[in-house]
Amino acid sequence: LPTPHPPTRAMSKTRGVTLPTSNTKVKITSLLAEGGNGFVYSCTIDAPKTSAPSKPKNLFSGFSSAPRVKCALKKMLCLDDQAMESAKMEIEVMRSIEHVNVVPLLHHEVVQSPKKGDENYPNPYVLVLCPLYEGGSLEDFVTSGHFACDPLEILEGIVKGLKIIHEAGYRHNDVKPANVLLKIDGLDEDATPTPAITDFGSCGPAEVRISNRKGALMAMDFHSRATT
Repeated sequence: LPTPHPPTRAMSKTRGVTLPTSNTKVKITSLLAEGGNGFVYSCTIDAPKTSAPSKPKNLFSGFSSAPRVKCALKKMLCLDDQAMESAKMEIEVMRSIEHVNVVPLLHHEVVQSPKKGDENYPNPYVLVLCPLYEGGSLEDFVTSGHFACDPLEILEGIVKGLKIIHEAGYRHNDVKPANVLLKIDGLDEDATPTPAITDFGSCGPAEVRISNRKGALMAMDFHSRATT
């Protein structure tokens, strides 16, 4: 695994987050990645001792009965309407797809009006909670040089994930090694990890019909800004 980043200035006072609709406390442990419009943190959540009516049904599904669960928390800063629409698209795609090769959504929060005095995040933001894939990304995996497993098995998993995304009516637009996370199955370090596609902020409809020059220019502009 890559060495976790030390806390940044923007993170220094953000050691914990409460998800309002589920009243679940999230403890941030380290910064995993930082992008142009947000951060991804490694964190833990305390599983509730009793089932609360307000708790989303899928928040702790699939986890063991351990009192503390490791997760990844993505915090997307929405400085304009376009950024908010991108964040909402990510939630829409993750909510509509359940597949082993697509990173699942555990919970999300859209914070339109941050609390007064929150100097770290005064603008609207979106929180997305997902399982923590401790195998890191495919980019980390390849860079480490540890490639004893069959790369075609990983490629097959990525293709299966893309197929289910397309069948749901979306196009990912940003498929690259950094956006493929790896789930380590079992204790065999030479076993092939299971790939799961992530980062759906650049998603769009699977089919776009272009009938004039203006539509073509808009499509070119979008792909030059938001896709790989």
